[in-house]
Amino acid sequence: MMFKLAMRMAILILLTIGNMVVRAQGNNPMVDSILKHAAYYHVKNPVSLMFVHLDKTVYVNNDMMWFTAYLLGVKAHEAAGHQVLSAALVNNNDQKIAVQGRFVMSRGLAYGNMMIPDSVPPGHYSFVAYTNRMLNGKPQVCFVQAITLKTVTEPNFNVELALDTMYHDPANMRVLLKADSRSTPLDGASVSYFLGKNAKTRVAGKAKTNVIGSYTIMLPRDRINATQHNLEVQVKSGADVKTLHLDIPVKRPAVAIGFYPEGGHLIENIVSRVGWEVKTPGGTAIKTDAVLYINGNPADTIHTDSFGMGVFSINPQVNATYAVKLLDNDYDTELHPLPAALKAGVVVRVADAIINDSLRLQLRAQQVGRVTLLVHNYRQVYSATPLTVSQAARGVKVDMSAIPRGISCITVLDSLNRPCAERLFFAHYNQRPRLSINIDNTDPLLRQKVSVKLKLNENNGHPQQGIVSVACVQDSRFEVKNDNNIENYVYLQSEIDDLPVKERLMGSAELDLQYLNELLLIRGWSKYKWLDMMKTSEADTIIRNDSLFYAGTITHFGNKLKKPVEVLLMKDSSAMNMIASTATGGFTLANNQLYTPADKKVHLIVSGSSSDYLIDVADPYPDRNKQLAKDIEPVMFEPPIVQSTKELVLKGFEHTTHLKEVVIKSSNSRNFKHGFAVNANACGDYVCPYHILNCPNHTSDPGNHAPQQGEMVHMGGQGLTPYYGCSDEVPKGGMLIFQGIYAAREFYGADYAKINPTEPDYLSTICWKHGVGISSEKETEISFYTSDITGKFRIVVQGITNSDVVYGEDSFTVRKKSP
Repeated sequence: MMFKLAMRMAILILLTIGNMVVRAQGNNPMVDSILKHAAYYHVKNPVSLMFVHLDKTVYVNNDMMWFTAYLLGVKAHEAAGHQVLSAALVNNNDQKIAVQGRFVMSRGLAYGNMMIPDSVPPGHYSFVAYTNRMLNGKPQVCFVQAITLKTVTEPNFNVELALDTMYHDPANMRVLLKADSRSTPLDGASVSYFLGKNAKTRVAGKAKTNVIGSYTIMLPRDRINATQHNLEVQVKSGADVKTLHLDIPVKRPAVAIGFYPEGGHLIENIVSRVGWEVKTPGGTAIKTDAVLYINGNPADTIHTDSFGMGVFSINPQVNATYAVKLLDNDYDTELHPLPAALKAGVVVRVADAIINDSLRLQLRAQQVGRVTLLVHNYRQVYSATPLTVSQAARGVKVDMSAIPRGISCITVLDSLNRPCAERLFFAHYNQRPRLSINIDNTDPLLRQKVSVKLKLNENNGHPQQGIVSVACVQDSRFEVKNDNNIENYVYLQSEIDDLPVKERLMGSAELDLQYLNELLLIRGWSKYKWLDMMKTSEADTIIRNDSLFYAGTITHFGNKLKKPVEVLLMKDSSAMNMIASTATGGFTLANNQLYTPADKKVHLIVSGSSSDYLIDVADPYPDRNKQLAKDIEPVMFEPPIVQSTKELVLKGFEHTTHLKEVVIKSSNSRNFKHGFAVNANACGDYVCPYHILNCPNHTSDPGNHAPQQGEMVHMGGQGLTPYYGCSDEVPKGGMLIFQGIYAAREFYGADYAKINPTEPDYLSTICWKHGVGISSEKETEISFYTSDITGKFRIVVQGITNSDVVYGEDSFTVRKKSP
């Protein structure tokens, strides 16, 4: 793997204390013990990651999802065991699987695509991906990305649910339902609702809307709790059904306020900085002002920013009490006490935790004493240095040359080797790979060619190489709340839970650096605990590695076999294998035996007289997907008190090509034979109106037709090629046909120089390229055409280099030709 998260052990680092230079000491039993437990903890909590780059985060029905998976922090010999990428789209409300597929992973990279059919309702979803490798029965790497699915067709009727916040009944909560069709009240529509999934405790009912298209749902308060608070409502009018979910608030505090003294504790008579955070129970940041009270008397005014975070300083006095009260009474009227100050301890002060070459900090203690200063990341220890602290501020400068890029930690141990202070910092923040994106035309016209040149900059004079995926997508197809990129994911989202929503998590502007400084002061490392690390033993390093695999059975007239048989495995005319079963009919299939071109099938046929045999293959991934779906915790945002079907309608010409409304309901549909393409043949092959075989841009186009043997089609960018026909057939006795593990499919962008249709071509993703090689020695050029959508388009480039991950983006605006 080019990019490795595995950290190198630094034996010595220099610390400047006053005018003294102290070296980390070796041959120290305490240090040896910490090193040992850190190594155990690292094995118990491996740092392997997987990031998946999706082309966008807002989709509509019949959109194709394009994605590239990058396996990170895994050694080359370990990466070889990751051979299958399983991807699934999960509905956040009911945890049901909407779409799923399996894709080839090789050398830590996987490329895939899935089409979202019309049968999938609009709403909020989670894209879940993992590989075949399991660790103690769970996926070794798992990635979850929030997306939004909208519709491009105006619904026949709309439904709105609203929590009546003005209704104050101690026994019930009230939800108001309103339905209308083209602004006309929908009378007599069927309403069914339920709160909770447990048949014994849930609230359920059926009704009809009245003449003004409304209905009132009453929910007993004693039935609303932490496990039963999601209200599902279905409204049916004619053949159309609309479903909405409303999260009913469980009784809890109006705001969540936290105080975080720098280093961990307030110490009497030592000035400390205190980070504080104010947010709603749903996680929404609150920008507010508050009064700091000392012994019940107002002493100062403090603030939080738009991310709900702020910092203030206090000098805790003996026996004094400190509390904060928000000035905005709409949120809260209570006094919130600060943590009590300790009589003894160490205070850490870091003015700037977002650093490059060195970290400067100050240590102060109530009493003179010896402490040990550790620099580590809970997986490896970079130094352990003894020093003396007192009430006088002691300046310390830590050299970062031996510490890897990313978040690490300063931990101060007292004379009994107990942690008494801790502080996070981000090392080498600005030493990211620099990516140049040069666009030849930032103001192109409709259906005009755009060329983009990519180049990495050298890293301290060292040549750089990388592999990236490139997307060019309509800007409105990205949502800030679902924003994600490989750099943010590796360095922040995988390390710190519950990040406040921000458009640029790792920017370089003053506001960006302030955000990160406050974040590292306030959040700390909730996923790593010192006591957990020191309790880790050698026994905890015993882990069970295994893989998901396809297992098959063969029966004869429904009975187990008495002797082995041979099975012929076919993927196409040139890929055949013979597989021998056990004496009882069992067999296993290697992953690479199931690798097929996208949307193609695998055939298994019992050799010889086969009609009396039955073959069954257990695909392990659907059941695993269901298990993971149940455990998904969607990204928390404040639950709205109003939900409407209108919010999931994509306005304007922002959708992909939809010349006519095509409703695909199930695989039994007349035009929906295999996969998700309209008018495909039995093999899943189809030709779009522009003579491209299996064109992913027109899967739902009613002008598609099934290819005929010998027909000349555009295929794989090779120009006109004869179609050799479809060998798929209905399964017979002793035969099984099932989906394989799909290899990468190429994205066919429009080429209006060759084919320039007169019909509008509304493509929101106009470029997707995976496995693009880039370097610092030469430019890599890619080109594509704009479609018939005007406005801003965003180019997103992300992937891996030989030393790090890389991310970059740029944009241009498509305009119509002036008259």
